Amino acid sequence: MRTPQRLVVAVTDWWWAIWRWVDAVLGPPLRGGPGVRVADADTAPGTSGAPASDTAAPVVLLPGIYERPRFLRELVAALRAAGHDVHTVDRLGFNRRTLAASRRIVLDLLAERDLRGVVLVGHSKGGLIGKRVMLASERVIGMVTVCTPFTGSRLMRRWLARTDLGLFDPTHVDLVALSAERSVNARIVSLATRWDEMIPEGSHLDGGLNVTLDAVGHFRPLADPRVLGVVCDHVGRLGRQPQEQAVRIIAIAIVAANGVIGDGEKQPFEFADDWARYKAVTQGHPMIMGRGTHDAIGRWLPGRTTIVVTRRPELVTLPTDGRATGYAASSVEEALALARTLDDTIYVAGGGQVYREAWPVLTDLDLTEVHADAEGSVTFPDVDPAQWREVRREPREEFDFVGYERVAPTD
Repeated sequence: MRTPQRLVVAVTDWWWAIWRWVDAVLGPPLRGGPGVRVADADTAPGTSGAPASDTAAPVVLLPGIYERPRFLRELVAALRAAGHDVHTVDRLGFNRRTLAASRRIVLDLLAERDLRGVVLVGHSKGGLIGKRVMLASERVIGMVTVCTPFTGSRLMRRWLARTDLGLFDPTHVDLVALSAERSVNARIVSLATRWDEMIPEGSHLDGGLNVTLDAVGHFRPLADPRVLGVVCDHVGRLGRQPQEQAVRIIAIAIVAANGVIGDGEKQPFEFADDWARYKAVTQGHPMIMGRGTHDAIGRWLPGRTTIVVTRRPELVTLPTDGRATGYAASSVEEALALARTLDDTIYVAGGGQVYREAWPVLTDLDLTEVHADAEGSVTFPDVDPAQWREVRREPREEFDFVGYERVAPTD
């Protein structure tokens, strides 16, 4: 984004936030509604209207600094509509306390309500509080955060260091200590906008599942239906019981007789039967591919979820027409973590580096083995017969469709 565009985003975002802060203070508190439980120091828990789903995980909502629960009312409504029993923590007030004090309040709430199998949903500072809670309680199974400064923000240095916002200084002792704790990161989904005026560095969490949203700003995305949908999707997936069926991770590729799969820009062969089969077997499943492979295809493939691996996920324009679903991940590890929450069959579609990074966890290979050699610098990893067993071969005139399954673990 150019500087004038960023200025417009920042002004619009803050205007919305100021109006929402006033409304959150002066408007009526969140009470009742289908599946909503509001917990605070003075009000007994209760529900009104339709009950929450018996299978949906309970949610505890953790707002950002200076935010009261009503600030996130669209998020509450979306989670309620998805069947979750939503708990807000009114005792946090304007959320100005230290992380340790805020953690204690949330832990007390979990114990008082005897909440188990909880998914936390946090905005900004709420995500930092939530991570502290996860480190201290087995009642929480995961967390989804929106625009949380896990490593701080350079904007909070110097003159803001002595204010409540000083917590977000990258050198703040509490933030540094929290960043060093990585044991729960794999159970955290960090949602970040393409540009956040409050966190120029972004919301990347090492070892977590990092997803770049098709939105900009720090506050307004909380009322964006697309963002709310992504939050609800990840909350639902975190709350599901583990699948009994093992996940299959399948590399799919068209490979020349000499192992070449491309020249860095495109693949050397195109066969109508191969493309038709490619579309048929991947339909409805998540696909992981590098940015170069995605750009070579030239579009988001309909009927499936494509996860593009790139060093700059914020630069990937995600699909918005509803025919396809897309995400951007900063590593193959992150892409696989996301794909595992989507389905128990995952396809890895290249290029060469992506295949190699995913190779240790692949369970199957689905190859189109071309009878001719090809020129190119990108090759498919060697298929060692000691590691892979051929289980299927469908001969064609110019190529064979061949399937392999892993028979021995990698070293």
